Amino acid sequence: MVKGSAIVTNTNGIHVRPSRVIASAVASHTERITLKANGFTVTQVNMMNLLSLGLKEGDKVEITVEGEAEKQVLAQLTALLETRFEFPPAGNGR
Repeated sequence: MVKGSAIVTNTNGIHVRPSRVIASAVASHTERITLKANGFTVTQVNMMNLLSLGLKEGDKVEITVEGEAEKQVLAQLTALLETRFEFPPAGNGR
């Protein structure tokens, strides 16, 4: 088991689009993942659970991962939660 934390840096927090990216990125992993933030705990990383945490910019997320690739999954989740998502992506002409 590994533990870590991430600070949400996305200006608009983890809303629908970032939650979809994060959930999709870890969907194929079989590790047990627990996220804690704002007094709530989720044990499955999916869009609805991420949204239920109400993550805003500056919020701290405690991450626990158990399983074969736990260090890699922890690093991936930390990086994703600390990503400044840009929707729509810059340079798309809109």
